[in-house]
Amino acid sequence: MADLLDCPTEILRSILECLSAAHLRVLCLVNQGLREVAEPLLYVRIELVWKRARPPPIIPLIQSLQRRPSLANYVQNLTLNAPFEASLSGRVVIKDPDGFHSSKLPHSISVDSSEFATLATTIQDIDPPFRDLWIQELGNGVMDAFVILLPSLVPNLTHLRLTGIFARENRLLGMLLRASLCQTSHCELPRFQYLQEVEFDPKLDPFRDWKTKNTADVLPLFYLPSVQSISVEVDNPVTFSWPTHRPSPSNITALDLQILREGLLGCILAVTENLKTLRWEWGYEPNLMNEFNNHVIDLDQIVMDLSLVQDTLINLHLLATVQPEHHDYPVLEIKGSLRGLKNFKKIQKLEAPQLFLIGFSSDDNLGGLEDLLPKNIYHLTINDDIVFLEENVWQDRDLFAMLQHWWDNLTPCTPHFHSFELSLLCTDDEWCAGIRNELSELCARHEIRLDIFKRYKDLD
Repeated sequence: MADLLDCPTEILRSILECLSAAHLRVLCLVNQGLREVAEPLLYVRIELVWKRARPPPIIPLIQSLQRRPSLANYVQNLTLNAPFEASLSGRVVIKDPDGFHSSKLPHSISVDSSEFATLATTIQDIDPPFRDLWIQELGNGVMDAFVILLPSLVPNLTHLRLTGIFARENRLLGMLLRASLCQTSHCELPRFQYLQEVEFDPKLDPFRDWKTKNTADVLPLFYLPSVQSISVEVDNPVTFSWPTHRPSPSNITALDLQILREGLLGCILAVTENLKTLRWEWGYEPNLMNEFNNHVIDLDQIVMDLSLVQDTLINLHLLATVQPEHHDYPVLEIKGSLRGLKNFKKIQKLEAPQLFLIGFSSDDNLGGLEDLLPKNIYHLTINDDIVFLEENVWQDRDLFAMLQHWWDNLTPCTPHFHSFELSLLCTDDEWCAGIRNELSELCARHEIRLDIFKRYKDLD
C-alpha cells in the first residue's frame, strides 16, 4: 500500500480512474491518502437509478453535498435515471431487470420533518423568485423539487441527464432555468456556465395530449452559455416564442428533437447557426388533431426547416412514428419531396425513413434516390419507420431496384458514397434471404459496405 501511495498523484489517479464506483467507495475507507485521490473520482460522475418502488437515495446525496460543499465541486456528470416501458417511437417495450414498469413508480417521495427543514433552509439561502412554491412542493414530496436541488448545489456541472419520471414533471426545473438564464435576478441560483450536454428524456409514449405544454420549460436550455448538445422533447405550442430575447447558442453542434413537428422545427434551427448533427423524429397522433399534428408529411416544409442549417449540417437522422393501434386515422399524405437535400453540400451521413425518400407509391412522384441525395454523402441509412401503414404499396424488391439504379450511376451522382445500412424493425419476413443476397452482391460489385441491422428483437 505504501508503494502505491508513493506514486505521483497523476499516475495514481490514472490507475484509480479504471475502477468502478463501488471500488472507489471502498478505497475511500482505506486511509486518508487514498481517499484524497479516490473521492474526487467517485463524485465526478453520479448516477442515481430508481428501481422498483424504492426511490433513489436522492435525499442522502443532497445532504452529503450540503454538509461537505467540497464534494459538490467535484460533480461534473449527473444522471438521474429510471427504467422505462416504451420508446418514444412505439418501437419496443423494455422492462427493467425485475420486469417492473416505470409507469408504476410513484411520482412523489416521502420526506421527514428534519430532512424537510434542512432542505428548505438551502432553498431559502438560494432565494429564487419561486422560493415559496419550491418549498411547498418539497413538502409535498414532488420529485421535481428534489431534482432541481442537485444542479443548484453543484457549480461545475458539465453533463446533465434526466430520464423517466425524473424528466416528466419539470415545471420547477423550467422555473429554475428561466430565472437563472433568462431573467435578471439577484438570488444565488446557479448559472450553469460549464454545462455542455443536456438530455431530458421522460420515456413516455409521445402520443398523448399534454395538459401543460413543456415548451416554456425546455427552451431556456438554448440560453446555456456553454451548451454543445441538447436532447429533448419539445411540444408543439400554439404560439412559439422564446422566453426572452432570441438566443444565439453558437456552441450547439448536436440536437436531438422529438415531438416537434415540421414548421416549428425551423423555429429551433433558426438559432443553431453551427449545428453539425441533427436527430429529429416526425410523429403523428390520429386522435389529436390540431394545426401541427395533422396527417400530412410535408417534405417541402421539412427541407425548408433544414435549410436553416444546410451550411453546417454534416449528420442528419430523420425518423418517423405513427400510433399503430388505430386503424381509422385519416390516410397519410405526402406533400413535396426531399429533393432540396441535393443542395446540402456538407451532409456526409444521412438516415431517413424509406417513405420519406420514395413515398408510399409511384404516384407520389418523388423521383429516384439519386435525385435527392447530397453529392458529398458517403453513408446512407434507410429505416423502415411507419412502413406498416396500409398506404405503403412498395415492396422490398422496389427499393432494391431503386438502389441498383442509383448505384449503377454512382460516380456522377454521389462519388464519395461507400456505406449503406438497412435499419429494420419489421418482422423477419421483411427483406427475405433472396433479396438480401442480391443486395450483398450488388454492394460487393460497387465496393459498398453493407449492414443490415434489426433494431430490436421480439422481447416476448
